[in-house]
Amino acid sequence: MPTDIRARLQLQAQPEMSENGERYSADCLHRYEVAAKQVRCVLNVAYGDDPQQKLDIFMPGNPSASDLPVIIFLHGGGWTNGYKEWSALLAPTATAMPAILVCPSYRLIPAVRFPTPVRDGIAALKWVRGHIGAFGGSPDKVFVAGHSAGGQIAAHIALEQSLLAEQGLATDAVRGCFCVSATFNRRMVSPRIAPDHVPAGDPQAIQPDSPLALAKTAKVPFLITWGGAEDERLFRTGQEMQEQLQQAGCPIQTHVFPDKGHFDMHLDLGVDGHESVALLAQWIRKILLA
Repeated sequence: MPTDIRARLQLQAQPEMSENGERYSADCLHRYEVAAKQVRCVLNVAYGDDPQQKLDIFMPGNPSASDLPVIIFLHGGGWTNGYKEWSALLAPTATAMPAILVCPSYRLIPAVRFPTPVRDGIAALKWVRGHIGAFGGSPDKVFVAGHSAGGQIAAHIALEQSLLAEQGLATDAVRGCFCVSATFNRRMVSPRIAPDHVPAGDPQAIQPDSPLALAKTAKVPFLITWGGAEDERLFRTGQEMQEQLQQAGCPIQTHVFPDKGHFDMHLDLGVDGHESVALLAQWIRKILLA
């Protein structure tokens, strides 16, 4: 990725990704720069004591708006890469719904071990519920979402009752969970970057600390989407997650976007009028009206 934009944004260097991954990152960061200029926002708010525990808040243009739904969107990056700035591409479309978009950073592997990234996501959720009213949002209308690894973290936040309890949060702390291009049976950590953090065993097996292993007690509605041109494991584990959630009596909606790749699925959420944006907005309205 060109280092000028990362330096301009004062972002820390991270392990090199694939060529496609670096292009995707640069695209996301360019969109962040545009969103930060065009959308009303408050940036780099601390939700914890660690320098990596920061979040950005993007709000609709009307400063008098209140009781708005809130979307906490967690970036992907295989647990080892990613910036909260990647998520800002949703700012124009989310605030037009209208909703408030919150983009947290979280500590990355291998500097930390699992489930620290999930604990950071829950800490961000706790901060949002305690403070978002001052920005026009409703603490009772908070949705967690994410792309790729961020989608799996969002699922953990919706399912990890014990970790929620650690932060004094109940299982109804979120109204819904939106997972984009996520796997649910194990963490897909790069063995090149963090070999000691790759889950052991059969890559197709369900890890005991995975969302699929926790789905039987699910209560939060889920929306799961993936692209038809993505790796088959997303389709396979997405279907398995759907089955587990249905057995738990949990509301679940899935959607496959034909011919879309892994990065397309995230980038399209920033495109005004795109089907994925309409799907998300309709799903949120349906839950809030239920």
